[in-house]
Amino acid sequence: MTTSNNEVVQIVKQRSDRILELIIAVLLAICGYFLIQTVESIKTVEKELNVVRVAVEKIDAARITRQEVRELIADYHNNHPCIWGKEVQK
Repeated sequence: MTTSNNEVVQIVKQRSDRILELIIAVLLAICGYFLIQTVESIKTVEKELNVVRVAVEKIDAARITRQEVRELIADYHNNHPCIWGKEVQK
């Protein structure tokens, strides 16, 4: 059984095409894996970012302005006489 040069070239070409297909499939699988990992990481970061946003909103809601502090101090002093600052009326 003899094979011609054309047949040998055809066989080599088919095998090299198959090897190339396998290499491309492996590379695509690797890229897909890392893409999934990246998407999962992004989702995790988004969740953490939402937690931080909620915490910042709570902090902002708890903040009071300087004017509110002044009003609270004035209200306290008006309603609770201080023995060092002014005379207590009896």
